[in-house]
Amino acid sequence: MRRFFHRHTQTNRRRVLHNNLTPSEALLWMSLKGKKLEGKKFEKWQSFGDYTIKFYCPSEKLAIELDGDTSLVPSEQIVEQKKEEFLSQQGVRIIRINDEEVLEAKEAVLERITMEFHTSST
Repeated sequence: MRRFFHRHTQTNRRRVLHNNLTPSEALLWMSLKGKKLEGKKFEKWQSFGDYTIKFYCPSEKLAIELDGDTSLVPSEQIVEQKKEEFLSQQGVRIIRINDEEVLEAKEAVLERITMEFHTSST
């Protein structure tokens, strides 16, 4: 069976990402960690197959991806599209949020994530 979570080949990459959050990642993480959002556990920089997810809620099978300037690069868009296809095949839902949204309207972002919890259970 193929291992999907925490591949050892990605350990160093995850460690670097984990310790070097962007301002928007750090701000959102402060609101997600420690089950602060509706008691849901989130993990940051979760590897899933060949891909790394910024924030992941296992109980909801929900991935949160923050998009910044690099998301505008065509080659990066192709990678992200393949990631979304793979995650979707695994039953993982994805929310894409722009970095600026987090910095300018964090509460609205948290509300959007919370709404996703409720739509998944219906």
